[in-house]
Amino acid sequence: MVSGYEYHVFISYNRSGDVGEWVRTHFHPVLRRRLESVLKEEPRIFIDEKLDVGSDWPHSLADALHKSSYMLAVWTPSYFRSKWCMAEWETILERERRSGLRAPGHTGGLVYPVVYSDGESFPEEAKRIQSRLDLHDYAYPYEQFKKTEKYLHFFDKVTDIANELKTRLDTVPQWDAEWPRLRPDPEGPAAPHFARL
Repeated sequence: MVSGYEYHVFISYNRSGDVGEWVRTHFHPVLRRRLESVLKEEPRIFIDEKLDVGSDWPHSLADALHKSSYMLAVWTPSYFRSKWCMAEWETILERERRSGLRAPGHTGGLVYPVVYSDGESFPEEAKRIQSRLDLHDYAYPYEQFKKTEKYLHFFDKVTDIANELKTRLDTVPQWDAEWPRLRPDPEGPAAPHFARL
């Protein structure tokens, strides 16, 4: 791993709906195993379920993303409604700009998008990204999915992701402590509601 990075991959996803269960039950475990088979070192994947109880989670998430070589974004309509997911995505897009990876004619990047569901409602910037992998045919969060024939095809798709990530990880820019750490605009605290007596 390039010096300064702590994680090979940061998995960015919205925990609402069933996508969080799918990421934790199927996607993350298979991706880890497939990366173990192709990387020359133990894969380090950040997934937000590993945050310690009582930690300052906004700071911990921002720090983990800051020290990740690559972001794998699991896209759903709710991903693009989440201020935190959008801050993560914009953080990496800004890193790409500063590293010259968003220049015209440049085909590489630091985001690997995986479509979990309904790509038609994504924002135009997301729709323009051609190098996304559609996994909506394998969007089963339930444990029983592992016992279906489709799971073998899912395994093959994640193997393809791992192979591509291996190649992309070899081309990430040198780590820079000055890269941005974007956060969503803070929302003011909700006004307290007191019952009338």
